[in-house]
Amino acid sequence: MPLLDVFFQQHISRWEITPYPSLFLDTSQCEFYKHLVRAGSKAGWLRFTSVYWNEQPIAFHFGFSYRGVYLWYKPSFEINLAKRSPGEVLLKQLFIAANQENDDVFDFGLGDEAFKNRFANRIEKVVTVGMYPPELVKNKDWEGE
Repeated sequence: MPLLDVFFQQHISRWEITPYPSLFLDTSQCEFYKHLVRAGSKAGWLRFTSVYWNEQPIAFHFGFSYRGVYLWYKPSFEINLAKRSPGEVLLKQLFIAANQENDDVFDFGLGDEAFKNRFANRIEKVVTVGMYPPELVKNKDWEGE
């Protein structure tokens, strides 16, 4: 819990240079993560990892381990050190932790980030199907499909 605000700020800084702002700009998201810390810690599922360099946190990972699956959930790293690859250092530490816990799967979750292809030995496709009433379908070319 004491490092969450540092994690939030690091995540905000890391994402402010992209077109995708950090979810932690929303205080309700910060409160949700604080709730996850309390619930996940109590249940034994939470995995909050930090990597330090020169006594400063340079990378964080907020994830979970449950029934043999180590879930990559919300990472962050010090953007000013990006050329030194703190995210990859963090990832190595997570692989070590998952192995020490005898987890069978390291799940990178959804998304097509390039680094996932570098480290994954299997990729599963996730398909979402939606059914909508015709009056809600904006693209009428979809009707009848």
